[in-house]
Amino acid sequence: MLSLVITTATLAAGAAAGGVVSSMRPGDSGRPSARLTIGGAEEASPELAEFQMHLHRLSESAEEPSRLLRALLGYIRLAAARGGGRPSLCLWDPAVRALLDASPHALPCLRTAGFCDERRDQSGAPFLFARRVRRPFLAAIEAACEHAIALAERDEEAEAHADERARDASRAVGSAAPPGAEVRPPPLERQG
Repeated sequence: MLSLVITTATLAAGAAAGGVVSSMRPGDSGRPSARLTIGGAEEASPELAEFQMHLHRLSESAEEPSRLLRALLGYIRLAAARGGGRPSLCLWDPAVRALLDASPHALPCLRTAGFCDERRDQSGAPFLFARRVRRPFLAAIEAACEHAIALAERDEEAEAHADERARDASRAVGSAAPPGAEVRPPPLERQG
């Protein structure tokens, strides 16, 4: 408790002296940091690290990760391509709902990507509005999504090949038996 009071007092003194305190969230210091290049200079980006963490969890938790990651990338590109207005996602839209229902990590990905302002319209429908996000950050999360899609497609392809090889092996075992014969695996040898 005393450390919280000292930390708060130190931050308040820094803010009074012209410093800016953007946020105080527990656990920020232990979070892995990602690098983001802005104007030729690299800077640490805890938001990018958080996005990458949620992206990895989304990839690991989904049945069809490449499909979900493509949908997520589409919404991120919507935020990047915004004209003068703020893009929004209706949380009742079937496509958005399918993304959110497929993985509990989809909403944190969207929030970290900038869709963090939740409001309701006159009929009570919930919308997520995108906040202004720097272009380098959007480019970095787009690149992270594209990389995750490539990995997911590679894994899905490897899994499909493994399933195909397993089917071929079972057909080979079945084709060696005479027609109508029951195919059984060889008996296990007793050890003892």
